[in-house]
Amino acid sequence: MKRIIPLILVLAALAVGVYYVRQADKTEQSQIRELYTEVEPLQKEKAALIEEREKLVEEYRISMRDPSTVQILFRENREEIFTEVYPIMRDRGVTGVLCLSSKEYPGRNHSMTFEQYNRLLMDGWGSCLLFETEYERKIDSWIDYMQRHVERDGLPMPTTVYFPDGGYDPDTMDEALLAAGINTVILNAEDGHSHTVTSVGSIWKTGAMPWNYTGVNNDVALLSVTDSANLCFTVSIENLWDAFEAPLFTSMLDSWESFLVSEALIETSPTPTPTPTPVPGAAPTEVPVEPMLRVTTFEKAREAHRKTEEGLSALVREHEEALTALDTRIAELDAEIKAIYDRWNKN
Repeated sequence: MKRIIPLILVLAALAVGVYYVRQADKTEQSQIRELYTEVEPLQKEKAALIEEREKLVEEYRISMRDPSTVQILFRENREEIFTEVYPIMRDRGVTGVLCLSSKEYPGRNHSMTFEQYNRLLMDGWGSCLLFETEYERKIDSWIDYMQRHVERDGLPMPTTVYFPDGGYDPDTMDEALLAAGINTVILNAEDGHSHTVTSVGSIWKTGAMPWNYTGVNNDVALLSVTDSANLCFTVSIENLWDAFEAPLFTSMLDSWESFLVSEALIETSPTPTPTPTPVPGAAPTEVPVEPMLRVTTFEKAREAHRKTEEGLSALVREHEEALTALDTRIAELDAEIKAIYDRWNKN
């Protein structure tokens, strides 16, 4: 009997201990449920805000892109452009630019017909004046001559002029060019990197290189990952310097296929694709620049890059304001969640 009593006391103590443990466990489980009840909505809101932030950063990254542009400029107005070159470019969804001068003009010997010229314009091709150096001191007369001829024949007056042999003098020519509605000047570049990114002012100046120069593939690859750049490639039917060769020309266009875009992404110096701003405390991440390039006319290229310059500051400001608002709220949620955990740990 004496042995049984201590055993009973031990069992009773164990029972009491088990009871208190279970009660404490119930109390703790209840506190945990209360903790989750308080914390879970805050964590869900924080997760939603982080997701919204990531989406905002990605949309900003895309909207900031201003794909570089190139033009394929044909220095003569020969019929071979329509019969031989046009089918190659049409099948690949790219357009070119046709030169006009007193010598290179549709309807003349060896030139394309007006019907062919207009067909190309209807298919999205552009036009460009080809300056003739003998008119260097008589640019007003030359512009007047070209205006009268295109108006007579119902053709659109180009807003771009190419100076293939130099002779451009902004001090004596810009006033006459602007008065005629010409706002883009093409000058020969020293290499494929020269002045590819230029500010779009009252007169936009950009460079030209022969389509087949050494290193063109590397320069095009660089252009495709540089925003707001432009380079013109000249092609000739007669001149050996940049003569059209169907197999090589076709190969060049095919090599561009993977990074050509057809629509403008409107949004100065080269503007790299922004790296997304990291969430505070997170490790920075690098986003590779997606190659993007547009083959277009001078008018469309100028407009796209002009809109970039005009809208960039407003876009950056709006993006920064939206990020600041999200980051502020995320920080507030972090503080609220921490306060709840601190209170629970003290209990």
